[in-house]
Amino acid sequence: MCARIEAGNILKAIVPIDEVSGFFDELPERAKRLKDDAFHITLLHQKYAKPNSMLFASVLGLLDTRLEHLKVPFLDPPKLWLGSQVHHVARQGPEKEAWIVLCANQDSWRRYVNKLLYAIGDLAEPEPRRVYHATIANLKGDPFSSIGDVCVDDLA
Repeated sequence: MCARIEAGNILKAIVPIDEVSGFFDELPERAKRLKDDAFHITLLHQKYAKPNSMLFASVLGLLDTRLEHLKVPFLDPPKLWLGSQVHHVARQGPEKEAWIVLCANQDSWRRYVNKLLYAIGDLAEPEPRRVYHATIANLKGDPFSSIGDVCVDDLA
C-alpha cells in the first residue's frame, strides 16, 4: 500500500492502524500506545517542514483539486513497508521514551524526501541520519511526546 502524505507542521506519511496493531502485544506495561489516528512516519521535522508547508502541499497536489495540475507526478510516495520488530528509543533531559517500528525500505523513503526537497528548490538534505519509523507508543500516549527525530545513533 502507498502511504498518504500530509504537509503541515511536519511532513508525514499516515500509517493505518492495521499496519501497526500487531505490535501492541510487544509493548511493556509503561508504554502508552498512541491513538488509532495518530500513527505516522515523520518525513521531515517541523523546523524544516513548517516554513515550506505550502510548497510541499502544492507539489503534492494537496491544496485544492483545481490545482491538481501543479502536482509533480514523480512524487508518488513509496510503499508503506514496516519492519518486523519493535525498537525502544530513549533520550535524557527531558526524559523521553518511544517504541518504534522501522520502515524496512529506508532508502526508498530517503529518496522520496530528497525528491520532495528538490521539487521545492531545496537541494540540501537537512536530516541525513534520520531513521524513518512509525512510533507506536511513548510514555504519555501523545504523539507530541514522541522522539520524532530518531537517528542511527539512537538505535546503537
